[in-house]
Amino acid sequence: MTAPNYRAIVERYGPAVVGINTEGTSKTMFKGMHQGIPDDPFFKFFRDLPGFSMPSPHGSIPTHGQGSGFIIGRDGLILTNAHVVRDADEVTVKLSDRREFKAKVLGSDASTESPC
Repeated sequence: MTAPNYRAIVERYGPAVVGINTEGTSKTMFKGMHQGIPDDPFFKFFRDLPGFSMPSPHGSIPTHGQGSGFIIGRDGLILTNAHVVRDADEVTVKLSDRREFKAKVLGSDASTESPC
């Protein structure tokens, strides 16, 4: 068995691959609080480090994400994983020729995504 011609595959399908950057907010939900500090070993360990800010127990935190996707339609429809666009308020798509476009999430199906 011979290896596929990867150069030909990238040449043919590479332009359909896009980079995706997202910004949004995610709700914070800390169940256990003690004097305003979450009962979580992560927060207890990092809370005294410079630059570490304690999230609000009932607020939201900014999120940033990156991923990739594929252009699957002539109209610019892109397919990516649900976790890439989860909680996204703004989505930017970057093409292989470095052009960037604002995009919007049309739908998501987290139930078909495998856990990482």
